[in-house]
Amino acid sequence: MAKTPRAWSPLDKTAFTKLAELRASHDISLRALSERTGISKTRLTALFHFEMGSPTLNEVTRLCRIFGMQPSEFLHAIENEDDTPEKRTKEER
Repeated sequence: MAKTPRAWSPLDKTAFTKLAELRASHDISLRALSERTGISKTRLTALFHFEMGSPTLNEVTRLCRIFGMQPSEFLHAIENEDDTPEKRTKEER
């Protein structure tokens, strides 16, 4: 494990805010989510609290599929919600 965890980007936080909303709408416990995704309950807790290292693409993909979303559609949707200075700068070009 890395000595310094990966920093959470605004897009990472947007993704997990949306995933938390999906989790609430599906009324699924962390234990059940862990069993279905293979991601430890400890890691899931950290992810939903924006703690430890930022999420991996594999983790996001697994969670998307549990909630019935295509990962590509999910990423496209959160990218459109992302309002970071970096995105605004790209749009201004």
